[in-house]
Amino acid sequence: QIVKMKDTLAPNTSYIRLPPSVVQGGKTQIGNDCIIGDSASFGTNVTIKKSMVGKSCIIGSNVRITNSIIMNHVTIADGSTIQGCVICNHCQIGDNCSLTNCQVSGDQKVQENSELKGQTITAQEMEFDDSDDDQLDMMS
Repeated sequence: QIVKMKDTLAPNTSYIRLPPSVVQGGKTQIGNDCIIGDSASFGTNVTIKKSMVGKSCIIGSNVRITNSIIMNHVTIADGSTIQGCVICNHCQIGDNCSLTNCQVSGDQKVQENSELKGQTITAQEMEFDDSDDDQLDMMS
């Protein structure tokens, strides 16, 4: 589906389905229905189907990606399974994770051995500087 939608998603843009800069480990299977970005790197025994993987992504060994969009500069560690997900730029997915129908916003880290279904992962909990509270106390 991704390849069929290319003209809708990125009109007037040319692409190479599998650029020569892509590094593939042994037994890597990338379906004809996939688009892979420049300088992506795949470990051994990786399967990619009906998906897009952005530029400069690092995909570990024994990873399965199906029906997903993986944006640029994403790292997916060994043994992870990604299905029906959108993973935004600069994310890190830990070892042995399973993500199904999830959206992960940019610059997020998913801890190893996480099993997530139907979740949206956004900015991690913000930390506030207590010194601001001290200044407010002095004003009152």
